This record gives sequence, C-alpha cells and structure tokens, in this order.
Amino acid sequence: MQEERRKNRFLIISHDDHEDETFKDFVLADNKEIAEEKLIDHRMLVTVIDILSVEELKELAKNLEETSDASMERKLKELKEREEQN
Repeated sequence: MQEERRKNRFLIISHDDHEDETFKDFVLADNKEIAEEKLIDHRMLVTVIDILSVEELKELAKNLEETSDASMERKLKELKEREEQN
C-alpha cells in the first residue's frame, strides 16, 4: 500500500475590487502556484494579495509576538513620514 503524500496548507489572502471585499481562504495544494490556481477557480474576480504556508504563518506569528510595542509604533511612524514625503 502506497502512502498518500500530504498536501501543503496555505492561507491565501485575496481581494475583490468590485465588491471591495477581502477574503482569507485555506487551500490544500502541492505548492503556492497550484494553490492560487485552485482559489481562482472558485473566486474568479479576486486579486491574490498573499499566499502563506503554515511555516510562514508560524514565523509571522513569532515575529509579531516578539516585536516590541515601541518598534511597531516606530515603523508605523516611519511609514507615515515616507508617505508624506511622496
């Protein structure tokens, strides 16, 4: 009996400009490209914003947990200053 290979899990964040709605979908696929194709088959009018694997989500959560409040505020202030310069 051959063991079935486990597919990867992805979180896909997409946006529908016509409805001005953002979606977060979980998709099983071999890779990110196939995950995107599978999602587009079901949500035809969306633009994919980001595709994150489980490992990437864990790293992102870890970074969020470990980043200080002061660092977050400083980064937002820097973004605002850059936007105002443009």
